[in-house]
Amino acid sequence: MKKILIILILLCLAKTIFSQSQTINFSTSEKNIWQLINNETSSFRVKVSLPYIELQSINTPNGNFTQIINDALAIIFDTGRAQLPTINHLIEMPSGNLSINIISEKKQIIKLSDYGFSFPIIPAQPSISKSTDPNTVPFYYDNNYYNTDSLYKKPIAEVEYQGKQRGVGIGLLKINPFAYNPVKNYLEVTYEVEIEVVFNKKNINNYNELKNKLYTPFFKFSKLLNYQDNYNKDVITSYPITYVIIAPQSYASTLQPFIRWKTEKGYNVVVGYTDMIGSSTTNIKNYLQNLYNNTTPPPTFLLLVGDVNEVPAYNGTTQNSHVTDLYYACYDGSSDYLPDLYYARFSAQNTTQLQNIINKTMTYEKYQMPIKSYLDTVVMVAGVDASYSPTYANGQINYGTQNYFNSSNGIYSHTYLYPASGNSGTSADMISKISLGTGYANYTAHCSSNGWADPSFTISHISSLQNTDKYGLMVGNCCQSSKFEISECFGEAITRVANKGASAYIGASDYSYWNEDYYWSVGYRSTISANPTYNSSNLGAYDRVFHTHGEPYSDWFITNAEMVHGGNLAVQSSNSSMKKYYWEIYHLFGDPSTMNYFSVPDPLNISYDEPLIIGDNSLTVNTEPYTLVALSIDGTLLDSKYSDAGNSVNLTFSDLTSDDSLLIVATKQNKIPYIQKIEVNQQLLTLDAKLSSVIEPSSSYNCFDINISPKVIIQNLSTQNLTSLTICYSYANQQTQCINWNGNLASLSKDTVILPDFQLLNGDNSFIVYCKNPNNGTDLNIQNDTIIKNIHAEYLPILVDFLADPLSTCSAPYTINFTNLSQNVQNFSWDFGDGNLSNETTPSHTYNSDGFYTVTLTADAGLCGNFTKIKDNYIQIGNIPPIVHDTTVCEGETATLQAIANGTINWYNNENDITPIFTGSYYIIPNITQQTTVWVESNTEAAIQHVGSTDSNTNGSFFNSWTSHYLIFNCYQPVTLLSVEVNANSSGNRTISLKDENNNILQSATVNIPAGISRVNLNFDLPVQNNLRLACSTYPNLYRNNAGTQYPYEIANVLSITGNSANDLNYYYFFYDWEIKGDSCVSERVPATVFVDHCNNIELYSNDINMYPNPTSDFITIELSKITKSSLRVYSLDGRQIINLDFSSDKMTLDVSTFTSGTYLLQIINEKGISQKLFSVYH
Repeated sequence: MKKILIILILLCLAKTIFSQSQTINFSTSEKNIWQLINNETSSFRVKVSLPYIELQSINTPNGNFTQIINDALAIIFDTGRAQLPTINHLIEMPSGNLSINIISEKKQIIKLSDYGFSFPIIPAQPSISKSTDPNTVPFYYDNNYYNTDSLYKKPIAEVEYQGKQRGVGIGLLKINPFAYNPVKNYLEVTYEVEIEVVFNKKNINNYNELKNKLYTPFFKFSKLLNYQDNYNKDVITSYPITYVIIAPQSYASTLQPFIRWKTEKGYNVVVGYTDMIGSSTTNIKNYLQNLYNNTTPPPTFLLLVGDVNEVPAYNGTTQNSHVTDLYYACYDGSSDYLPDLYYARFSAQNTTQLQNIINKTMTYEKYQMPIKSYLDTVVMVAGVDASYSPTYANGQINYGTQNYFNSSNGIYSHTYLYPASGNSGTSADMISKISLGTGYANYTAHCSSNGWADPSFTISHISSLQNTDKYGLMVGNCCQSSKFEISECFGEAITRVANKGASAYIGASDYSYWNEDYYWSVGYRSTISANPTYNSSNLGAYDRVFHTHGEPYSDWFITNAEMVHGGNLAVQSSNSSMKKYYWEIYHLFGDPSTMNYFSVPDPLNISYDEPLIIGDNSLTVNTEPYTLVALSIDGTLLDSKYSDAGNSVNLTFSDLTSDDSLLIVATKQNKIPYIQKIEVNQQLLTLDAKLSSVIEPSSSYNCFDINISPKVIIQNLSTQNLTSLTICYSYANQQTQCINWNGNLASLSKDTVILPDFQLLNGDNSFIVYCKNPNNGTDLNIQNDTIIKNIHAEYLPILVDFLADPLSTCSAPYTINFTNLSQNVQNFSWDFGDGNLSNETTPSHTYNSDGFYTVTLTADAGLCGNFTKIKDNYIQIGNIPPIVHDTTVCEGETATLQAIANGTINWYNNENDITPIFTGSYYIIPNITQQTTVWVESNTEAAIQHVGSTDSNTNGSFFNSWTSHYLIFNCYQPVTLLSVEVNANSSGNRTISLKDENNNILQSATVNIPAGISRVNLNFDLPVQNNLRLACSTYPNLYRNNAGTQYPYEIANVLSITGNSANDLNYYYFFYDWEIKGDSCVSERVPATVFVDHCNNIELYSNDINMYPNPTSDFITIELSKITKSSLRVYSLDGRQIINLDFSSDKMTLDVSTFTSGTYLLQIINEKGISQKLFSVYH
């Protein structure tokens, strides 16, 4: 069977030539593909319509074919036979025993030749793993099928049982609208059909009872075509959601703050410690099955805590070899693979790693990150694969950025599409963006357990990340980045690291596939496109997590675990044979209930009456739809309810018996969580004033000897209005200060009161504040009158400083990364010197024009003041032209021009000359007789850089074969390959060639190479191209690595060695330690003019005068021969006298730093007469 690129590539790649396209409309009045006509418990009737199809002719290396296109269609995988897509929809199956009745149908015969298509329908191909080299995949073509003169057709409607989820039976209803005769090349299209699906009524009552028992609003089934919501109540308004944690007992103490937070958030947390329930998969599954069957309500979320050594994983039951946590969440028999819980894992090997994961999770969920603006930034990467990335990877990323990750949603995307993602600098740039902090990052292409392949982001890069407290969700749609049976995979490493990396990671524990990863993110389509459009019938993970196209709530998948679920449902809805496999391999490392912030969230609208009074047993909370509201006391949940589509919840609880404060927590997707205390008061008394809280002073300060203005809140807990109150405080045992407050506070109302200043002292001191004499009477409850607060003040050195990398570059635009070195300050303000500002902690900034830029960083130390660091002319963008000034000399004299610049200074006769007339800082023109203009530029030579493996004598052997092998590389700017290092087994001539990707020779050199390691000079001028080749002639007998390689070898933004002719990244062929030199950085060329004056009235007698230095920029020293008393005058050449003074020594120094550049006349008058001499000043 002929080996070529698989047909899926041929359908989609830019290389494929689409020669003809034709849309065929059908005579149906229905615009909606699915129209549910009748829906009953035991049957439903639906009309399915296909308004149009598009036929497209494609030319491929295997011949010409026709394909059928409509985004509502799902491709089939009937390998080698005509690709006749289906129309699919998931349905509810209350019974597996069913019948399908065809009520009516409309058909049309399409003879392809009538529409200009003479070629057969293209054959279906299998889905291909991202780990597979497409060049090794055969093209499947069933000759017997295509040579049989028969109309191939399937039943117009069929149902495939998928499994059960939360008691709901799920099936896939497939409509087969196409029948095809490959010999006569015509289609029979059923463009409208009405069917009735009838279920066996037996046991439907039991089915509905179980479905009602297992209900949770976090599992949504309205996406099923005929779903029947037969509940008598919204379960979550009656009791909270159950959240199960499985962990070793050794993690119990570390887990306590997390358990408390999940409780405060509104979950009924149940913990099973493996020391008690058993540590095998069977023990744990039995425990969970019992909870699922017997707990009210059954669990919704499951968190496994520990690596596979603490909490083992299952072995996958599908192809390849991988581990999976899926079956801990499946409770409907051994063949069931649709999870009944949202599950995830905190994969920690010890308490330190677990603490890191918990800290990040709680900081993120509570929205306690110091800087929030990073949440507006995402990183979207279509990795490198020449065959698939132009459509599959680019299509996924384009769909995400065009529909969701864009300014319409308040998001800025750092987007890396193929082939730009293969540029040498992309890896470093991508990592730098992640290191600055991103709310979401998504990569699709090739991976390994070590991380993202190309552009590379691996475990080794994690330690250098700088995104402290700037983390979010990362997703790897690629192979094995979550292969968690090994000691540490990428997904584990990025979540285990302290205070940076990611708060959660979604990835695959085995090989992922191109088609299915595309479906996972975008939704299934009839063709894979680089620019797919939204289709409400076929939603992917992006659609379900954003739900900005008016999707019903049943299609919202809002937590990180739900995102995994939503992606897998897209695969489940297709015709893929990988459905179970995808449920097995995709995993979440993180909290299954966490909702990722997609952009900086807005505050959550919420209101309620407070305080509560002892004896109260309910609280009505007004809020937004789809908000979870919880009330707790000291870590014990009182009640939690979900607002659903309404705007309020009524929390109920036992009568309050103490005045301990309560905690209210309200959470909603993409909203700032509301976390506040609610005060509980005694019953109102006749006269009771409460000192509610202290706003200022704070608990700690980084300085002292500053004035503090105390600020407190008072509250009226009287049955009468509060009109007067005395408020006093003492600090550090100093004299008590009091003020008399007057106002008119109604019952339960509050007011803020500012007290007299005090000076903050060093060390720890007590601040005691109290109130008394409400309404000039006796307070009936003195227990709430006093607050004592400890104040710590010390001098902490305040540093405001920063670094930039790089400090200079040859041309704009260019992005500079800044590192903030400041200490004990906050709230940063950057001024980049070009009119742009930033409030980020560690920003990056793009300069768009050449020049020197002064950078200013201002930081706030609170009451301790503001501090500023200014770095003048800190950033240089472009090679700045030399500083040079015109000058004037007398006719016949020598003119000296000086230029000041970085780099080598070249002088030219004309603006466009190629060859300089002189090189150096000074240019001298002797015996000048007329005005002359020359041109000057600065030229900074590029540094020699090195790239490539340096391992020229280990991890390999000498290679000698008739095959000419080569290294493959991309060149991103014009550079010269000066030389390479080789290791020859014998001396002799070899021809080394630079070739393009079509094997055309661009340059070559035949060199005599001695035996052993030596350096070969090449001086190849490398063009800006991808997939260049550096090749050696046949039978090279040169050293080649066969292990230990680390592709890509790259110089950022310059060159990247990406692979080799064997397409095996274990090999590295012949050419080591490349010496690369770029073009010189040349400034703009600027003019300098010498003006000539005839100087008719000047006679020079200068033998008695010695002046130095001449020319000068600041001081000039004058020496006279044996003369002690003289007058000195200095004139400009236009006759103005500038200096007139007397002196009595034979030596003096003049300050000429304020003179403008030019030539001046020095005149000395004494008993010998007048002596004159010219000197020049430059700046």
